[in-house]
Amino acid sequence: MRRGYLAITSIILVMLSGPPAWGGKSCGQKIWRVARGAYQDQLWDLAIGEFRRYLNLCPQEKLVPVAHLLLAESLYKREDLKAAISEYQVLTKYYPSFSSLDQVWYRLGDCHYRLGRHSRAAEAFQQLISNFPKSSQITAAFLGAAESYTTLGKYNQAEKAYAGFLEAARRLSIPGEPPLFMEPPGCR
Repeated sequence: MRRGYLAITSIILVMLSGPPAWGGKSCGQKIWRVARGAYQDQLWDLAIGEFRRYLNLCPQEKLVPVAHLLLAESLYKREDLKAAISEYQVLTKYYPSFSSLDQVWYRLGDCHYRLGRHSRAAEAFQQLISNFPKSSQITAAFLGAAESYTTLGKYNQAEKAYAGFLEAARRLSIPGEPPLFMEPPGCR
């Protein structure tokens, strides 16, 4: 019950505040607050609608790339993977210096993998691996690439990706703590 309260309250406040000045600064802020509130409350359909509205009515706002990401994430959470892919691709094409592009490439790979598009999944994971070697998603990207290559029967590439996964997992280990990944005896 509490989950939808914030989003519904935000909608009512926007409606009571009178007709919005489409394209004006107040328009973008009001729509953004409703969209963001819906996203935080996990009201995916409302968030999707409001982020689309924001993108259509306020295309010059500085938060447009973030709106594309949150729209894509909302679509992903709703399991509309094809639509999510389209939004993630907007970010890779038009916002190549976006700060969360590593996350975008990972999600692209994951969406393609879940749709059975293993070649495209491997390409997306490889983009993350090549361009963001220090990303927090790097181990997952290596593993996704390895699984994609294995499914495609590209075993040499899969082996390299698995080796990259092991190396990335070793780098994440904290000195003095048990390693995140332990190799079987005799493998080193």
